[in-house]
Amino acid sequence: MQDWILYDVEDGIATVTINRPEKRNAMSYAMLSDFIDTMAKAGEDDDARVVILTGTPGSFCAGTDLSDLSTRPGETRGLRGSAEEKSRWWPIVQCPKPVICAVDGPAVGMGAEFTSQCDIRIASTRARFAWNFAHRGLVPDTGAGSWLLPRLIGTS
Repeated sequence: MQDWILYDVEDGIATVTINRPEKRNAMSYAMLSDFIDTMAKAGEDDDARVVILTGTPGSFCAGTDLSDLSTRPGETRGLRGSAEEKSRWWPIVQCPKPVICAVDGPAVGMGAEFTSQCDIRIASTRARFAWNFAHRGLVPDTGAGSWLLPRLIGTS
């Protein structure tokens, strides 16, 4: 099994690291499932008082791994957004602890949406944010960018 999502707790700080540097931390379906489970684990961990979400140095998250889209059977596509999966739509928002996003490098698509779900965002000088779904012919992954982003930064 690949360690795409790393979890560590030290001094009351849980660190969740997206760990797929060869793909700039792009999320596959398998990774996303692990990520959602890891965020839930962080929320339930009594040893953690706060959660830091980051990526391996140089990239936060390049979004959905587009090469992975064709690997999911047609009958299961779109199920992550169904009402039955509602508690998993925004795994960061669902976390009962403060989540700090540490962004180094690109946060694109799903990665950018992850940042909008965090309570605090800290960006390096190399950080770049892009909600580029329309450029890829996609709809926003979770709606976090279209619903949360205007509430965070305003509409003008």
